[in-house]
Amino acid sequence: MRRKIAIHNNFHLILFALPALLLIITMSELPFLLNFFYSFTKWSGLAKTPVYIGLQNYFVTLKDPNFLNSLLFTFKYTICVVILTNVLAMALAIILDKPLRLKNLFRTVFFMPNIIGLIIIGFIWRYIFTRGFDAFYNLTQLPIFSWSWLGDHKLAWISLVLVAVWQSVGYMMVIYIAGLQTIPQDVLESAALEGVTGLRMFFSIILPLIMPSVTICFFLTMANNLKVFDLVYALTGGGPGTSTTSISVNIYRESFQASRYGYGTAQAVLFFLIILALTLIQLRIFKQREVEL
Repeated sequence: MRRKIAIHNNFHLILFALPALLLIITMSELPFLLNFFYSFTKWSGLAKTPVYIGLQNYFVTLKDPNFLNSLLFTFKYTICVVILTNVLAMALAIILDKPLRLKNLFRTVFFMPNIIGLIIIGFIWRYIFTRGFDAFYNLTQLPIFSWSWLGDHKLAWISLVLVAVWQSVGYMMVIYIAGLQTIPQDVLESAALEGVTGLRMFFSIILPLIMPSVTICFFLTMANNLKVFDLVYALTGGGPGTSTTSISVNIYRESFQASRYGYGTAQAVLFFLIILALTLIQLRIFKQREVEL
């Protein structure tokens, strides 16, 4: 009797979840499988019948200088953003976790950029780097405001990094604050009585205990910045030239601007495998360093 009731309840749960499951399969999994199929074809996206060409798209991709250069830029950009974002977010979290009078106001101010979409942020900062900096230069005569932040390939990628860090640091700060608040005070007090203070306290006690938060923050920043598209598209457009073209922007150009949909999907599949491998490695490394209370 109990088994029948359990089966009956499970059946109703399955029916309840079925619409959402079908929606996920239709809108996410099915397009992914179709893209995997199209990566083996030569197709413009408009022709009725794709032409099967096997692994040719993958061989061409691995020799394509545009793909390799955009991949190199994406890695360079991601490494810089991940390190700067997490270091600054950790520092802000430690400061704002202390009993300060206006700490809630500061938390709100630092978190606010995360509410704004990256496309809007890109256009806002594009205006700041051009018209805004010109106005600042006229007022202050400081050389830094006269530099061509978006027109010089040596500065354009730095502009992207600065804006990305500014946008994401508040969100990571909140996660780190949540991690810091899970540390029992008696652990910190006992360590202080043993003479553990300052940097030694941070690296020996605090950091190991908040490794779950570190894992989450590194995963989010790495995954989000590896697939960056909207910020690059709005702020630099991949320029000057192709110096700030991320892999996602390159895939977009190949698929939709050059009408080489099969070739673009092959690049997307390769990039997916790279992200998957890096994510699994990162999670494995950080998971081994987590400490349970």
